[in-house]
Amino acid sequence: MKLFLFTILLLFFLLECGVRQRYIISISGPREGAILSSDTVSVSFSVSPEDWFEKGYQIHVLLDRDHFRSLDKNLHITYSGLTQGAHALFAFICDRNGIAIKGDSALVIRNFFAFQKSDPLIDVKQPLLIVNQPQKEKFRGDEGLRILFDFIVLNARLGKTHRLHYNLDGKDFYLEQEKPVWIEEARRIGRHKLTVMLEKMDGQLSAENPFNKISKEFLVVEK
Repeated sequence: MKLFLFTILLLFFLLECGVRQRYIISISGPREGAILSSDTVSVSFSVSPEDWFEKGYQIHVLLDRDHFRSLDKNLHITYSGLTQGAHALFAFICDRNGIAIKGDSALVIRNFFAFQKSDPLIDVKQPLLIVNQPQKEKFRGDEGLRILFDFIVLNARLGKTHRLHYNLDGKDFYLEQEKPVWIEEARRIGRHKLTVMLEKMDGQLSAENPFNKISKEFLVVEK
């Protein structure tokens, strides 16, 4: 009986791992550390297996801190007007609710440069925070009742070596698990400010990467 239960639990664990690792994203250009000779970069992605779109998955792409795009079946994107120097591109798979799939296979990162090489924008071997949601600048009516706050943490163990500290309109919250949060404190009509920080457990900012402290503002309006 014990062997039977152990086998069932093992199969369940393997199936769960398979689900988490099932979808894999890859990138074609720019290569890591590439130096572009123009202010334009074109990027193509591929996802396997190919049924990801039919099942409601999507690709979120971030260039540096601010330039967010959501891709569906067209997995090609072009950015123009790049400033000289270092840039970082992030792309990751999200479910139908816009929540990032956690796991190395569901994320790609590229450091590259426009015109001139400098220090990379991020160190992919150091603790790193990527804020996935919210990205909208305006929420209407019922959208403002529950706003998704989702993030990815790399090279840090929340609850062990690091914690996530977010401040909404002056009120502090702390997370020690890499799980999405539905913000319900932003119900009032008006402008709100969200600041997110990846901290060490002693409260010191994990400052190895410039993305480890991010501020966003959004507006909640009536219908």
